Amino acid sequence: SEYHVETEAEAIEDNLEPPFVIVVQGSKECGKTTLITSLVHHFTKQRVTLVRGTVTLRTNKNQRITFMECPTDMQAMIDMAKIVDLALLLIDASIGFEMETFEFLCLLHNHGMPNVMGVLTHLDYYKLNKNLRKTKKRMKKRFWKEVYDGAKLFYFSGLQSDGSYPKTEVHNLARFITVQKIKPLSW
Repeated sequence: SEYHVETEAEAIEDNLEPPFVIVVQGSKECGKTTLITSLVHHFTKQRVTLVRGTVTLRTNKNQRITFMECPTDMQAMIDMAKIVDLALLLIDASIGFEMETFEFLCLLHNHGMPNVMGVLTHLDYYKLNKNLRKTKKRMKKRFWKEVYDGAKLFYFSGLQSDGSYPKTEVHNLARFITVQKIKPLSW
């Protein structure tokens, strides 16, 4: 498989806006890298095995997006909160909300509150449907309380055999990402 690295000249030639910055935030082992690799595969049909630093790609002829994985240390979270256009908060459903998520949300509020969407992962840990429904409802209620009523929360059921998230779930998230409007950050 071949990667095409876009040169600065190509980007200037196409007169593109700066890329839409998407920060994927979550606690350790909640699926941040897996989410980024699944989204990159969705948009480019290329398999990425290792994510180091930023990943910038085109979603269509006129739009670029940059994925950044947010480390769990405070200084990095402060830096990310300053530049993010869309924050994807990953919440491990088997554990629940963790301190890092609340800290990052607080930082986002302090830096102009960009668009925020939640992704609930590890839902395959629930064997009983009743427990799964209760957990989803409880998590959505809490997410709305922390972010805002009606904030978008996606449910990722588990990993496929190839180590990525199910195509339909990734497709739904990708569709919402591409229609996001960048609002200028208010200070």
